[in-house]
Amino acid sequence: MTRVPPAPKDTQALQEAAAASDPFAGLPLHALAEYLGDRVMPALEAAKEEQKKMKREAKLAGREVPLPELPYIPPLLPVTRWASNDPQFRSTLVVEEGAQKKARLSWYHPDDTMVPREWFSRGLLDDLRYFNPFGLGSWMAKEATK
Repeated sequence: MTRVPPAPKDTQALQEAAAASDPFAGLPLHALAEYLGDRVMPALEAAKEEQKKMKREAKLAGREVPLPELPYIPPLLPVTRWASNDPQFRSTLVVEEGAQKKARLSWYHPDDTMVPREWFSRGLLDDLRYFNPFGLGSWMAKEATK
């Protein structure tokens, strides 16, 4: 049985300084998260670079940049499968270049207190009509005309 000599003071001080700079040190499963991050991050960064390269090539060729293809979702996950195939759901969660809407602050008034006046009718409901998440804007417009 061989004994490992104690770490020199300099190395120990470096380890303590590294641990002090990591805000997640000491949390449960921290080592597992670090391990998984070290394994996954290179692949994620390579995928991002590939996507940027595809966008550049498509713009240079004058083509439209295609949306990423959806992975196969097994029938075991029916709600996930439905959500990935539903165009209204996808239009809310998948952001296309150039299709982003600007923020709507027309109901904001600078003299309001913590809760702006007409925050529900002119704020929340009009935002839902404007941004149309999950296709609810058309339904809300029909309800407002009744």
